[in-house]
Amino acid sequence: MMNKNKRDSNKLWLSLIALAFMTLFIFTKPAFANFELESGNNYSYGSLWYTLSDNFRLNDQCTNPDVYRQINWLMAHRSFIIGVANNAKPYLYYVYSQVVSHNLPAEIALMPMIESAYNPFAYSKQGAAGLWQLMPGTGSSFGIKQNWWYDGRRDISASTKVALNLLVDLGENFHGHWLLAIASYDSGEGLVDRAVNYNRRHHRPTNFWSLSLPTETANYVPRLLALACIIKSPEYYNLHLPYIADAPNLEKVNVGSQIDLALAAHLAHISLKELVFLNPSYNHWATNPTGAHFLIVPRNKARTFMANLRRLPKHDRVTWHRYHVRHGDTLGAIAKRYHTAVKIIKGINHLHHDMLHLHQILLIPLNTRRMKKLLFAAEAPYFNKYHRLPGPQKIIHHVRRHEDLNLIAKEYGVSAAKIRYWNHLHSSLLTTHQKLIIWSPITYREHKYYKRIKKINYHVKKGDSLWKIAHRYHVSIHELLHWNKLKKDSPLHLKQHLIIYKKT
Repeated sequence: MMNKNKRDSNKLWLSLIALAFMTLFIFTKPAFANFELESGNNYSYGSLWYTLSDNFRLNDQCTNPDVYRQINWLMAHRSFIIGVANNAKPYLYYVYSQVVSHNLPAEIALMPMIESAYNPFAYSKQGAAGLWQLMPGTGSSFGIKQNWWYDGRRDISASTKVALNLLVDLGENFHGHWLLAIASYDSGEGLVDRAVNYNRRHHRPTNFWSLSLPTETANYVPRLLALACIIKSPEYYNLHLPYIADAPNLEKVNVGSQIDLALAAHLAHISLKELVFLNPSYNHWATNPTGAHFLIVPRNKARTFMANLRRLPKHDRVTWHRYHVRHGDTLGAIAKRYHTAVKIIKGINHLHHDMLHLHQILLIPLNTRRMKKLLFAAEAPYFNKYHRLPGPQKIIHHVRRHEDLNLIAKEYGVSAAKIRYWNHLHSSLLTTHQKLIIWSPITYREHKYYKRIKKINYHVKKGDSLWKIAHRYHVSIHELLHWNKLKKDSPLHLKQHLIIYKKT
């Protein structure tokens, strides 16, 4: 009887303790949730957030100490979550639909929030670009095109396909342990694999939480899980996410030929800003002249865009010429040849001076009258801002006698390890005339050239002539006239100031 009374007493105490904890949970807000709720219901059945969170597959890790720390950090930086959620609006439905079609955990659709803050123009110091922060060599090895007109790493469709195919491979390699696969996406499969093998050799657990990984990767996975926790229960964290409809919002249209982006935006009745962010892969003012001739436009604008496009003659879409600078060329001479203006050429090509160098590439519009209206519109500075990002340049280097990997790496400002990775080299041994792929910033050759250019302030001396000065500094008379805005018959005056650009 005493034993029964003791058991009943214990049950009563346990019930009281459970009730106390439930009361504390219901009526106490978490320390990081002291924010006002915005109006609106972000988790209605038409919301993509609802569908997304309903399909999360990774184990609930919200009480894990590392994840909890990341939740605290995110809620202390509430503007970050709202900002990336707003950035994700145009792309999230497409990315999520592709995640589902690849049979991947829905949480993977949140990875661009950490990689790039869902900004397709995000560019790292290491050379990664786009929503998924793909490196030039990674994109190239998966068949992504990268050229003067186009960078597929910023293409929403192409980059998502590559990233998800890579994650499928990583998931298979780690036998469905998705936290290890996601960590590998951040730091590389080899690094995570070595950490797993180390723990195995030392009879330690091989799950993600037990591995010794770089700080960035050790934080990367918990932050992704923290985002999933917040998105799954925003009311608990007193957060309202911007509404995103659970429906297709974009359409890919075939324009049939090259077109400049400012004109396309006008025909679609959208801003250039919106069109550029939907088509971030184009490096210049127009689509590639040789194709493919596709543009992404809002689905509700696609019919209007195509109707307006059909009414426009093809020759009015602006034909662009990719011009290679030849010896003796000046901006004035090129502008005259193509019936355009120096100001327009400089504006299109982001030039801050009149200097040109041999083999430099310029984009020249062949329909100047209309371009004047488009290029200097209020939105032009916005377009320039995002398209001044450095792009990748694929350089084929022919190994010279006595060269080694370290010497080549130093010349191009990359690491020897990257050259080995890009070229699938298993050792550092090279042979003369061997071809190597080098991925370098697109401005590499120009920087290399301009480092050897010296600006000279010259004052005309007694007996000087344009021919004598040009001969003395190994430049052409035409260049002297152009640099100093002089005419052929302009006389020189004693102590007259001239600018000369000389190779050192």
